[in-house]
Amino acid sequence: MKTRFDSLVKIKKDDVQVKERNVQSAFVSVTNATDAVTKATNDLNSIEMPRVGTMGQMLQTNTILGAQRAVLVEKRNWLSFATSQLNEAREHLKQSQIELEKYNYLKNQEIQKELQRIKKQESKDLDEIALISFMRHKEGA
Repeated sequence: MKTRFDSLVKIKKDDVQVKERNVQSAFVSVTNATDAVTKATNDLNSIEMPRVGTMGQMLQTNTILGAQRAVLVEKRNWLSFATSQLNEAREHLKQSQIELEKYNYLKNQEIQKELQRIKKQESKDLDEIALISFMRHKEGA
């Protein structure tokens, strides 16, 4: 049964699907960022300071450690950003789903009203048919 809310429901369904895809891509981004943080942490932990050697080797290792720490901070910032994007995408999805439910409810309410109107009309029609039939039967008797 066609209602005036059908087109709105379709638009909202499409919007919810777009928001679901956004949540999925944000989740993939969080997963990638988590993997990158884990890898950067492992790389940092695998660097060993030389126990013996020249001052140049110690400075070189110290520079490498500093660079790896900077990479780790960058990856953690990425993870933080990706997590906030995921939370934001989930919130947008939730709002879109609420709007979709509102329009579905309105659509169902309109369908129920139309069904009630149809039932009432059918009842009137049946009463009229019964009355006509009764009158014909009475006239024939």
